[in-house]
Amino acid sequence: MKHKRPSLFLLAIGSALLLAGCEQKAETSVVAPSASEVAAASQAAAASEASPSQTLTSSDGAISLVVNGHFEDKSAEAAQYIDGADSNKPILLQHDAENDITIYINNFGAPKQPADAYFAKLAESIRAGEGLENTEVDAPAEQRMAYRFSHGKDDNALNESCVAVYAKNIYNVCATSGTASLAELDTLLSQITVKE
Repeated sequence: MKHKRPSLFLLAIGSALLLAGCEQKAETSVVAPSASEVAAASQAAAASEASPSQTLTSSDGAISLVVNGHFEDKSAEAAQYIDGADSNKPILLQHDAENDITIYINNFGAPKQPADAYFAKLAESIRAGEGLENTEVDAPAEQRMAYRFSHGKDDNALNESCVAVYAKNIYNVCATSGTASLAELDTLLSQITVKE
């Protein structure tokens, strides 16, 4: 259920009615906000309500990220959101139905090779991926490597932005959407925290 915040305009009107209903004279004067102030306050309140800040944390507590949106846990329905979810169960699966965005995290276990070798092989695999378009792989930094791509056609097209995290375990944090751009998905993954 959504709860709307009252706009400043409605608060100003309510305050004016309360003051007008009193028999006492007010000692101070109240200046009504200008139309532009009311509009700006209403837009700010709507934007804040439209995309509240949420902290999403993996089931093992190792990875968390701060995002704006209306994300809900969909772990019990993983097979509906991720191909191969039965064999590689995500440790976080959240979906924002209003914005058509899914965020998931996989834990691939302890690294078996140094970070630079792992990231080089991953980058090579992504660039060689069949059916992938708009493929971009960033240079690894701070034990992370971001990458993004699109796949599918027409009504089944999907944008996917991911960050591979090399820590005690290797994690893959991804945001996917059929409507959000790769840049919008990148923004969702900009505040990842790793608990070591």
